[in-house]
Amino acid sequence: MLNVVSTTAAYRLLADVSAGLERETAWVDEYEAAHPSIFAAYYSGFGDLASRAPGSMRRGRRGSGEPSCT
Repeated sequence: MLNVVSTTAAYRLLADVSAGLERETAWVDEYEAAHPSIFAAYYSGFGDLASRAPGSMRRGRRGSGEPSCT
C-alpha cells in the first residue's frame, strides 16, 4: 500500500527563517532532517548532494554521499 507523507508543516516553518544562508542551512538541518526517508529516496535517484546548502558543509555532511538524517 502507498504511504503518503506530507512535508507541508515542516516546509511552512521555513517561512519564519531569514532568506539567504540561514534559510539554505535550515532547509538541510530542519526540513530534510524532519523527513529523512523522503530525502534519502530523493538523493538516491534525483538529487545532487553537491548542490546542498553551504551550512551543511560546515557540519561535515556535504559530499558524504548520504542525505542529512540528523
